Amino acid sequence: MSYTKELLLVQLAHAKQAIDRARNNRYSDTPKQRYQERLVLLFERVEAFVMANPALEDTVIYDGPKNHLDFIFKSLEFLDSSTLNQIPYEIVACLTHAMKDSLDPYDNFIIVTSLVNDVAGFSYDRWLAIDDDLYNDINTKYGIVFEHRLVQINLPRTFARDYFATVVLYHELGHFIDAKYSLISRAHYFILYLINEGTYYNDPQLAEIKSFLPGLTSYIDASPKPEIIKANSENQMSLRHLKEYFCDLFAAQYVDNTSNQLLI
Repeated sequence: MSYTKELLLVQLAHAKQAIDRARNNRYSDTPKQRYQERLVLLFERVEAFVMANPALEDTVIYDGPKNHLDFIFKSLEFLDSSTLNQIPYEIVACLTHAMKDSLDPYDNFIIVTSLVNDVAGFSYDRWLAIDDDLYNDINTKYGIVFEHRLVQINLPRTFARDYFATVVLYHELGHFIDAKYSLISRAHYFILYLINEGTYYNDPQLAEIKSFLPGLTSYIDASPKPEIIKANSENQMSLRHLKEYFCDLFAAQYVDNTSNQLLI
């Protein structure tokens, strides 16, 4: 449906309520508090923009204030779950140390968690950490610079205070490291290139690739080979497999093989 000015005003009212509730949040570190202060400022400027422009077109609403309000809601969702009374400080502190090992500079990012009502709900959401366009747009339109970005990791509410079950979070942190540097996307493209160039030329090598990356079987057997760019976009299953392998290896640096008991 069309996102009208009336719907925007409803979302604006809900955002005001969320901001007012968040004012009582207490965090274990000052970067989260500063981030929330930026959110409050962003809301005030979005509200002023909407009220000063009564005849906004749908496209302007969707690409502008609605997108920025969505950003506020998503940020608050993770900040609310990252307060002192929700997630043990030690869990996030250990994840932050792991992030420091792989990220330079690491102090531009804050690990935050959101609790979900799904016992298998471990996941990583890349939106608030990786989307440069969003932050550039906020800076351009409202003159607000976010000094930090949120690394969003979801975990089941059931395991929020279970130090052993949360070893899976290191796997999810691996997804952030991969996304930040586009590690596996580049590796996947390079594997396709090597196959195309005939670097893997004997049956045992190709059989091993097919075993670990079955999604590449049709590409390996194809003759002639399709263009690499096209093949790269068509072989998403093998790309997903590679990403999961990488995250398992990343997690193993810190938790050995214990995450295998929970990752299925």
